[in-house]
Amino acid sequence: MGNLELCINYAKKRSLELRESFLAESSGLALDELIAGLSGPEREQYEERAAIMEIDGGLPRARAERAALLETLRAGNE
Repeated sequence: MGNLELCINYAKKRSLELRESFLAESSGLALDELIAGLSGPEREQYEERAAIMEIDGGLPRARAERAALLETLRAGNE
């Protein structure tokens, strides 16, 4: 892996950590409230992403759920 790839991977990881941190600290909304507001397809996408991140990615469950929620919300806004 070249230096450029290492830099890109680091930036992606750092970006995810910052977004997770923001979600955990922002607006006083509980994750449960945000998840409850997802549509059916969004909820399915969220649950699948969280499971993959936890089982295949080795993330702790709480972190996998936060990351999956961020990715689901971001995908819905694109």
